[in-house]
Amino acid sequence: MGTKKGAGSTKGNIAGGLAILAAILVIIALIVNSLIYYSVEILGVTTSTSIGWNRSKTCNSLLDQCVEIEYSDLCDLCIDGESCDACTYQNAAITWLAFNIIGAIAFVVAAGVVFMGKGGALGKGGAGIGALAIIIALFVYYIVADDVGIWNSDEDNINMGASGYLDVVAAVAGIVAAVMA
Repeated sequence: MGTKKGAGSTKGNIAGGLAILAAILVIIALIVNSLIYYSVEILGVTTSTSIGWNRSKTCNSLLDQCVEIEYSDLCDLCIDGESCDACTYQNAAITWLAFNIIGAIAFVVAAGVVFMGKGGALGKGGAGIGALAIIIALFVYYIVADDVGIWNSDEDNINMGASGYLDVVAAVAGIVAAVMA
């Protein structure tokens, strides 16, 4: 009896809850705005950098000061626009943003469909589209960031930022929601 689908069913409630969780995680990822994080310590002075979709923030422990750089400003400095690494990165970052928004909307729709008792294909489709959008966002962002030298996957001290981890968990929650819807 606990395995029936639709509103009020255990599987339906779990699927809807996971879709809502995925949407919340994506929204938090957008707010946190930290896709790449790295920290370097030299002679007791720590310099840390957090790279988001639209800006980079570097902090220095000796000076107790942070500096932020907007990627749109760096792209504006490029002479030939599209072939500039800053513009290429900015386009990938905007793609990450857009696909995260699409994913969050799809997760909310999936949860609404499941909780209204219309589960089945619509709930599976919404959660699946949300998860796919997040996976595409991550792949596009990190592949381009690696290509332009912002993300070096071979470095030990460069890590996926909080937004990246939140997206991974949201994608997994979305996949599980799609399976259970």
